[in-house]
Amino acid sequence: MISLLLFVIGCYVLAAAAVHLYYRMCRHHQVEKHYVLLAEEPKDEMEWIIRSMQSFSRWMGIQVHVTIVPSYPSYELSYMAERWSSVCFPIHIEQQAEAEAPPHAIVVDLAKEQDLCKLPF
Repeated sequence: MISLLLFVIGCYVLAAAAVHLYYRMCRHHQVEKHYVLLAEEPKDEMEWIIRSMQSFSRWMGIQVHVTIVPSYPSYELSYMAERWSSVCFPIHIEQQAEAEAPPHAIVVDLAKEQDLCKLPF
């Protein structure tokens, strides 16, 4: 009876190890998402958005990069981006929107409600 129980537990352990090994081997094939956030008043909802993106990134296992383009310079925003970059994923602040965004970038204007559906949460 005990040998059967140990056999079943061993099968579960081997299955879990196989899933983790497969995940590690296929991790380099994962897609990275790059979000460009256009913000008029970034300090109001930006922390909520960054926290939600962090949980999305962890839950789905997808690397996320964020570029924030504020309409005016904000020291609070740069401090927040610096703090969150060290904790979760790279966050960059650009003072002007680049002429050409990367082809895989998802541009989200936070002032427009229809653009909010582009966010992953």
